[in-house]
Amino acid sequence: MPQRLLSMFIVTALASTGCFFARGEVVFEELTEGPLGAPPLPKDVIGGGDVADPGDGPRQVEPQPGVIDAQPIDWETASIDRDAMTITLTWWSGVEPCTVLDRIDIEYGDEAVTVTVFEGAPENAAAVSCIAMAEQKQATVDLEEDIGQRTLVDGAEA
Repeated sequence: MPQRLLSMFIVTALASTGCFFARGEVVFEELTEGPLGAPPLPKDVIGGGDVADPGDGPRQVEPQPGVIDAQPIDWETASIDRDAMTITLTWWSGVEPCTVLDRIDIEYGDEAVTVTVFEGAPENAAAVSCIAMAEQKQATVDLEEDIGQRTLVDGAEA
């Protein structure tokens, strides 16, 4: 969508929902890189809100108990540490406490190893006010088998 058309759409949407700016000026500019020189935002995040300050890189997350409505989500990168028998996954998603890691499933096949990241909402999600902001997250999981020459597959895309 052309930038000018997108800008007009956003302004119209904000005006029709009763959102007003008390002061200052709204500036729309093309994103050539993410905040603080970070890589560009993934295509599914652009236009969907704001982006959390990446600071020192992705935020390390751990699975949380009591996640509801867990869904598979795409991961962006995977790093395998063969010595430690671990895999570190990086992805973009919503901020906590609104979107939390439920689990990471690994299925070992003859030709491929499928890794699926599941995220959802915490049990108290109805009591939390959520903002449309993306955050880069990262988690490390232990491997039960050496991946060897097998292909690594994103289970959310399979």
